[in-house]
Amino acid sequence: RRQWSGLRAAAASGSGERDDGSSDALFASLRARQESLKGEEAELQKRWRTGKCTSRAGLFLDDWVRRMALDWPLVAVGSAGGGVYVADINSGDLIAASRDAHPAYIETMEAELEMRLLHGDYDGGGVTALAFSLSQNLLVSGGRDGRTLVWALDVDQGRLELAATLPCGSSAVSSICLSAEGNTIWTGGLDNKIRRWDKALVEEE
Repeated sequence: RRQWSGLRAAAASGSGERDDGSSDALFASLRARQESLKGEEAELQKRWRTGKCTSRAGLFLDDWVRRMALDWPLVAVGSAGGGVYVADINSGDLIAASRDAHPAYIETMEAELEMRLLHGDYDGGGVTALAFSLSQNLLVSGGRDGRTLVWALDVDQGRLELAATLPCGSSAVSSICLSAEGNTIWTGGLDNKIRRWDKALVEEE
């Protein structure tokens, strides 16, 4: 309102002629638009509070979705069966996949205890961490076997190629982060450690 008042004063003082009503029409239009935006914002907040947001299914898989990383318009998905997928969320088309990237389960006492710590009483299986960068054509997935897999995405060929395997100990990988330029990967695990991986060093291995 303060800016609008300033515009009105400037228009009145900068013109030696009488106001012909055009300024009033302009400000009436702006006020109407402001009220309209307030109404839209109130409606949006109401939908969020009541869970009545509009939605549509952008992708259908034959497995549960356990992890998801979005870099519009593509989405990377880690499934309960251990697969990793890349799809176009606009069209719903599956672009690339590795269906057996990680084990769904590891049947040892240590693994069972770790999954209980991570998921509580129910463990749905599969991928435990995921990060994705479309600009770098890079997908990184983590599993309960302590491995972090680095994937090179070829959108044109519809292919995920395993570029590197990062050994993160014997504990499950619980989180993954990528640097903005895609040259550094950070992984966190249930062994209480955060590890840094630099692309040049990984490529030398």
